[in-house]
Amino acid sequence: YNVSKSVATSLALAAPSPASVSFGSTGSVTFSATLTRTTGGAVVSGATVNFTVDGNAAGSATTVSGVATFSTYDPSALSVGSHNIQASFAGATISGSTYTASSGTQTVTVSTAGQTITFGALANKTYGDAPFTVSATGGASGEPVTFTASPSSVCTASGTNGTTIAIIGAGSCTVTAHQPGNTNYNAATDVPQSFTVAQATPTVSFTGAPTNAYYGAQFAVTATTSSAAVPTITASGACTISGATVTMTSGVGICSLQANWPADANYLAAMANQSTNALPALVSVTVPDTTVTYDGSPHAVTPTVTPAVSYALTYIGVSPTVYPTTGSAPTEPGTYTVVATVTDPNYSGSKSGTLTIQQKDAALTLVIHTGTPAPTTTYGYRVYFDLTTANSPCPTGQVQFFVDSQPVSTATLGDCTQAIQFSTATLTPGTHTVYATYAGDTYYVSGQSGTVSHDVTADGTNVTLATSAMTAYVGDSITFTATVTPANAVDSSATAPSGTVSFYDNGSDLLGSAPLTGTTATFSTTSLPYGSHSVTATYASNDGLFTGNSSPVSVETVNQITPTITWPNPGDIVYGTALSDTQLNATASDHHNGGNNVKGTFSYNPPASTVLLVGQLNLSVTFRPEDTATYAGTSATATINITPATLTVTADDASRAYGANNPSFTFQYSGFVNNETSAVVTTAPTCTTTATPSSNVGKYSITCAGGVSANYTFKYVDGTLTVNPAPVTATAGSYNGVYDGSAHSPSPACEMTGTFTGDLTCANSPASVGPNVSSGDVNPVVSGTGLSNFAVTSVKGSYSITPLTVTVTGGNYTGVYDGSTHSPSACVSSYAGVSCTNNPSLVGPDVGGAPVAPVASVASGIAADYDIKTVNGAWSITPLGMTLTAGSYGPAAYD
Repeated sequence: YNVSKSVATSLALAAPSPASVSFGSTGSVTFSATLTRTTGGAVVSGATVNFTVDGNAAGSATTVSGVATFSTYDPSALSVGSHNIQASFAGATISGSTYTASSGTQTVTVSTAGQTITFGALANKTYGDAPFTVSATGGASGEPVTFTASPSSVCTASGTNGTTIAIIGAGSCTVTAHQPGNTNYNAATDVPQSFTVAQATPTVSFTGAPTNAYYGAQFAVTATTSSAAVPTITASGACTISGATVTMTSGVGICSLQANWPADANYLAAMANQSTNALPALVSVTVPDTTVTYDGSPHAVTPTVTPAVSYALTYIGVSPTVYPTTGSAPTEPGTYTVVATVTDPNYSGSKSGTLTIQQKDAALTLVIHTGTPAPTTTYGYRVYFDLTTANSPCPTGQVQFFVDSQPVSTATLGDCTQAIQFSTATLTPGTHTVYATYAGDTYYVSGQSGTVSHDVTADGTNVTLATSAMTAYVGDSITFTATVTPANAVDSSATAPSGTVSFYDNGSDLLGSAPLTGTTATFSTTSLPYGSHSVTATYASNDGLFTGNSSPVSVETVNQITPTITWPNPGDIVYGTALSDTQLNATASDHHNGGNNVKGTFSYNPPASTVLLVGQLNLSVTFRPEDTATYAGTSATATINITPATLTVTADDASRAYGANNPSFTFQYSGFVNNETSAVVTTAPTCTTTATPSSNVGKYSITCAGGVSANYTFKYVDGTLTVNPAPVTATAGSYNGVYDGSAHSPSPACEMTGTFTGDLTCANSPASVGPNVSSGDVNPVVSGTGLSNFAVTSVKGSYSITPLTVTVTGGNYTGVYDGSTHSPSACVSSYAGVSCTNNPSLVGPDVGGAPVAPVASVASGIAADYDIKTVNGAWSITPLGMTLTAGSYGPAAYD
């Protein structure tokens, strides 16, 4: 049999690690137990040890080297308090040894857990903000987080758990979060959060000031606020304030009002502004509409201003009147707006009226020129009419002449001391009315003259009949030329006779008719039978300007040959050229005999040496053959054109000084013919230049224009206006004086003289002389714009500064010998700029005497500025008087 023996064991449970944990801790707690043999203490390995907490299995571990360690116990389910930990070994046979059971106990403590409040920062507030809600996150106890607020003068907490924070006043508010503990948790640490309650900006109202107020007006203002502060109201600018009543003290500017509320515990200081535009008080202004007639004087308008305050008048032209705005009353005709404006800044008023300065009557008077046949003239006679006008001032512009209400001619007004002449030679037969109209100018109203009536009758005619042959061969062509001319002299502008000339044989047999071309009508025939014929030409007018007439010519048909006249129309000649062989060059030829020349005499009408007027004229020639037995006389016509002669107008050169007005310009004619003079010029030229008084020195063209003469064309040759430098004299000042240590300005100031000096000025150079002794010239220095436009004569001045005479006097000393040296009295100078010392400066000590010479030195200026005179002083030391007194002895006894 076998005998076994159980081995007793001891199980020692070490304190848990950690021995204490907080409630809810999930960190592992380590249990460690050591199993040993009770006897001997040997460790038992390989044994299973079970661990329980409060009797509840916690876990197990196998001993290693006798120690069983269980390190994964989770204590989170344990309540707060002490809990029993037991380790037990149930007993077992290990490695042949049977071990008995054993156990051990320990305690683990669970303490209450801590908890934390999460409470974020609070935003700053402003007094008057609405209550707001706060919140925080508490710990795991689940207890509610509550809030308190302090101080109560700034904030309070109310509502559920104190989560509603109300703003009571401005300052710093602290809100504290609290969370209580319970069985398992400690109370959380309070968390405070502070924020600032800023003073609020008060709500203010400042009213009552109008946008505009007139000078002297009053109004009340009201200032209120949401705070308890009392405002202070001030006024500046165009007003004052008393209490809440504002008074406007000016009619211009701005009335500025300001209300100021002081700060208090809960509100900031506040300010509000109002402003009112100051308006001038209204004034009644009346400007009467005024109408006057131009008289060359200014015409002012007087307004009515109530109340009577200062005002200003301005005048401005109403279009088309041009008159810039000015305070000067106008003189010229026109329409002006007159504005009276109050100028007192505290009042306002303006009114306008109209000033009308009417133009004068031009007083047009039209009459027939003295010497003109009246009341009737024949057609083609030039009738003259004279028009006179007012003459203060002379009207300008043009007049229009009308004949039978139709405009026919214009004339430019100028010299109103002479009548303006209108003439015409084209009035048709009948009664005509003539008048003149004037469009007016600045000073004169438009108008019309009275109507002048004049009768014109048809002019008679002279009919001259010429034949190409007084005798001819039967069958020869004979040409009859009728020349129709007015019975009276007809002006070149009149219409020449026109119409038809009928040619009759023996008074009643009509040979034919021909139109009048120019002054002639030509009819050719080859049907005159042999014998004598009396051919008559009868003129009939087709326009009624001329009466008809007739003239006979006799033609005897014989076996004579009528030569052929060859006479081409001469070339144009210039007015003043006399007719000569150049134009009067007809030839006669025998067309029956091969065109041989036929000798004879040519008689021309008009004859050679005749000077014809400008225009197209007919010439005629009558040929008288030498061989009258063979040839018949004949005639022919030609047309010549007379062109105007050239009349040259040369402007005379002129000159003037710069700045002067232009002289009256003159001119010379050249080119008159036929011994004619300027009397034939109906409108004289006028000459002008572009130069004005302000034009620079130089040469400017003088141009002429506007000349009119019936038989001349005008050619203009410019003259030259020379603008010479204006003579001026610049005279400098002078200065003469004795040196005094100061600089001096020459006088008088430099002066510019001359008829025109423009903006020239001059200055003395040098402008200052001295202070030292010197002499020289003072030159005038001229300056100004356009200096090259002047011829400057400079008159120099002079200056001379002579030396100042200064006397220096040596000092003196007189005394009795005393064994010492002495200083003479001080050297004296008559002028502070020169000092002096004594020589010698010390005298003595011995008895003696000598001059004391002054030694001069220049303290200011230079030696040349002075003429120094010296006067010696003197010194004298006389012997000292001395008395010697001998001593005495006795009486005495012999000793």
